[in-house]
Amino acid sequence: MIAELYTARSLADTLQAVVDGVLVGLGFGVAAVNLVRPDGDLTVAAFAGDPEIETRITGRVGSRAAWERQLALGENWDGVRFVPHSAESPAGVPCWISKGATPDHPDGWHPDDRLYASMHVAGTGGELIGVISLDRPGDGRAPDTGSRSDVRKYAYHAAIAISNARLRANMQRALERLSREQQALRDSEQSFRQAFEYSPSGMAISEMGGEMHGRMLRTNDSLCRLIGRPASVLRRYSFLDLIHPEDLPILLGTSAEGGRAELRLGRRDGSYVWVSLRNSYAPVYALSDAESGTIVIAPGDARGTVLVPEGGGGYCCGLDWGDGPNMACEACGLPVASRIDDCSLWQAVWLVPNAVRCLPVDNADSADNARLSWTEVLVGAKATPPIEPITRWGSLVGLDHWWSWSPQWEATAGRALAHLLAASGGRPVTVPDGLIADVFQRTLDALLPAAQPARRAVLAGPGLSVPEMDADVILVPIHPQTGEPWSLTGPAASAYPVPLSFGVWMWMAFPELDLRLPASGTMPAGVIRDDPPAPRPHHLFRADPGTFEQTLVRLPAVRIPWLREILENLTNHRRTGLF
Repeated sequence: MIAELYTARSLADTLQAVVDGVLVGLGFGVAAVNLVRPDGDLTVAAFAGDPEIETRITGRVGSRAAWERQLALGENWDGVRFVPHSAESPAGVPCWISKGATPDHPDGWHPDDRLYASMHVAGTGGELIGVISLDRPGDGRAPDTGSRSDVRKYAYHAAIAISNARLRANMQRALERLSREQQALRDSEQSFRQAFEYSPSGMAISEMGGEMHGRMLRTNDSLCRLIGRPASVLRRYSFLDLIHPEDLPILLGTSAEGGRAELRLGRRDGSYVWVSLRNSYAPVYALSDAESGTIVIAPGDARGTVLVPEGGGGYCCGLDWGDGPNMACEACGLPVASRIDDCSLWQAVWLVPNAVRCLPVDNADSADNARLSWTEVLVGAKATPPIEPITRWGSLVGLDHWWSWSPQWEATAGRALAHLLAASGGRPVTVPDGLIADVFQRTLDALLPAAQPARRAVLAGPGLSVPEMDADVILVPIHPQTGEPWSLTGPAASAYPVPLSFGVWMWMAFPELDLRLPASGTMPAGVIRDDPPAPRPHHLFRADPGTFEQTLVRLPAVRIPWLREILENLTNHRRTGLF
């Protein structure tokens, strides 16, 4: 009986299997499933036992408030609710009138008695899924202790089966929507391809930025005929290679977005032809590795899942998402997540948005989980050191230590640097001397002009004095619980806030003088020494380029030409050691 609940594929089949199971397995003569709708009310979604009643009651809706009053009238029988015939049922709850005689023994079942079993997410105590209505027990008597236990267990499994069916339905709808979107994308690409290929005007798609700046990625037939060169040959050229030398300044001075110019292109026979050039800029950045709404957790936090062997393709030395979700629900087999565990990738589990949902946590509002004030965070948090020891094994002298810049600092600096550039308005930016200057000032000086008046960035946050009114930018911490940046009130509230991870900010605001080095060699295991002082890393600090790019492309200011130029030249900036 329970197995049949989990074999039904559609939601409708599952609901019908639930009521059929009540009749066959539990021995009742009539059963209905009242399913919770998105608006909270309950509708009679499945019925079994009496075709005449089924015709009248299926599809009827009862309000959530009326159902709560109805269940409150019942006696709690080991997790199920028994409402005796003497109780007056509230209006608004779909019900039926059973035919039968009044029982002549105390534990007999009255035709107007009702038995209800609530179904909740994860069995009991979670979100209400629906209510099973049971009537006409086969022996004509009220259920005994054993029968009540069977009803409670059955409702538990029915809740799981209905939840799985809903997830399957959501996944099916998501797959159908994805299929429609992919088809629409293919149709759009086909329309663009036809408009591009058959356009009477010469058209080309060129790479912007990087080592191959200006190289033609694609050309249409009209351009090939115009300059007398086949498309296979043009793909080896840059636009700069085809422009008349005297027109190069014109091309370089033409805006990449909507710019127009008249210049000469070189033909295959050595002659030049005058053309009217019009530019259109379309940046292409991968903002994320997953669709919107994806939740990422640590692999160790995943429970009740199994790996899908067929989803292990496309990787280098481990697991990735190359073949789609590679983790499934252990109970129902539904694909629910992608496990990432490959070389050069962070270990993570990406949950499929349409396959999972958040559930309330027990004691979420308790004192232990309450949102800490900034003062409490400042007292209990730990600062993140800017450099950390790296240990090498296999050295001739045993363990060998050296120091490297912290990846957390590099990522935080990459994000902050994007905000600093956006806040600069194209003017120079100065930051406080010392470690903060080591992190930001060199890159800011290289990317921003030096001739204009500088904008001033200062450190601000809990435990620090209020910044002066002439501060244009403030470096503030992010709350470790909520992710919200610290906000400033008062005259300097108009300053642009640049977010920093709390551990990095705390070290900038309250630095520790000496970093401790893990002991090795002849010193006892576990001993930490602070002498000699930790040396500096072998290279200057460099912000993480990936974090910088991913942050900047999300800021509205990226549309400004000079910021877009920084993105286009990011590869060259990495070569020069800025990132």
